[in-house]
Amino acid sequence: MYVMTDTANRKDHLSNWNGSPYRRKVDKGVEVVEPLEFTMRRLVRGEDRVQLESTGFSCHSDLHSEVCVAKKPVIIDNNALTAYLQSSQVQVNHTVRPYTRKEDETAMEQVSPVQILNGNASLPACQFTRDVLDVFSSGGFTGNLFHEFNELIIPLFIICYHFKSHVQFVITDFKPWWVRKYNQILTHLSKFEVINAAKDGGVHYFPGAVIGLKYQTI
Repeated sequence: MYVMTDTANRKDHLSNWNGSPYRRKVDKGVEVVEPLEFTMRRLVRGEDRVQLESTGFSCHSDLHSEVCVAKKPVIIDNNALTAYLQSSQVQVNHTVRPYTRKEDETAMEQVSPVQILNGNASLPACQFTRDVLDVFSSGGFTGNLFHEFNELIIPLFIICYHFKSHVQFVITDFKPWWVRKYNQILTHLSKFEVINAAKDGGVHYFPGAVIGLKYQTI
């Protein structure tokens, strides 16, 4: 694991990053590699895809959910629940509650907001470098089997399918019993250990990120 210990090292790491870490997949028994940006493109459509390709970042909002996708480096401060994306543009603040019942006030009262700062701003010093990030909340209506599958497990499966398990979960509103309950599923969806945002409190570097989950309609 690469550990970033100071601001100079962090800037060098960001400037040398070429935007294309590779993901492995198997095609007819032959292992091939695929740039991360291609994987990210599959998560968005239409104008959202155009924005992602032109800026490296886009957010899609609908009745049930809001999902933000970044195909460029993201630094997340778990203590502050804040994600930083660097660009030459004036800083724009965006807030996402990473749970798929946006229209339900009762559910969203149990979901902590994640702030996204995208623009030309100072970045916190990184402590760890990770794989691709997926941030979601285990708040909302967890405790109800129907809601757990429809609002968490199924959306997670759809995202993880594209990344072939090369994605790490950062869970807000962490519920240990929920993680234990679905541990066998979570360990198949991701090859990495789950990060409890509140307990971890660290600053992590990711080459790309998905913040939120997309509700899947039939």
